[in-house]
Amino acid sequence: MIELEGGRRVLYQWELNKRVIIDGFLAGTKVEFSTKYDCKDSAIPVLAYEVDGHVYADVPNVLLQKDGYIHVYVNPSAADAEHMPQERDIKVVRRDKPADYEYTETPTVSLESKLDKYWGTENKGKALVIGEDGYITAGEPTSSGGGNVSAEDDGQGNVTINIPGLTVTDDGSGNVVIG
Repeated sequence: MIELEGGRRVLYQWELNKRVIIDGFLAGTKVEFSTKYDCKDSAIPVLAYEVDGHVYADVPNVLLQKDGYIHVYVNPSAADAEHMPQERDIKVVRRDKPADYEYTETPTVSLESKLDKYWGTENKGKALVIGEDGYITAGEPTSSGGGNVSAEDDGQGNVTINIPGLTVTDDGSGNVVIG
């Protein structure tokens, strides 16, 4: 179920840094936000994260600059197969722009902080081990498997980790792509 944080029923135009709760889904679940009437062409993807036992997704601040509706679509990952996709429209109530309003981009994090958040700081320095079941776990680095792992930072907020047979990319807009 998609809920607004704090039991709210609506958001207000010009608010900043609001989030939805999607308890029951896994951290890392893809959540798409868009204006209600432009859902397919300009959805903004966000990765859900867990804090104190709740799973959240940040509402992009840019969508709170207009009144109307924000369409939220939760698309569970293959690892979260027991859940069906969910969607909800959230009303954004019109109000005058506050005199002290300063737009800030919805906060994004670096690949390293995402790994700390989703992987856990206790696993820092451990190897990513992909089991036969497809799940990724922490393990001890080994010299087997061959190939060198490298990381590239283009200085523009884009980080790419090259693992033989797998590439992990932080595209700088809050998305991690594995392929």
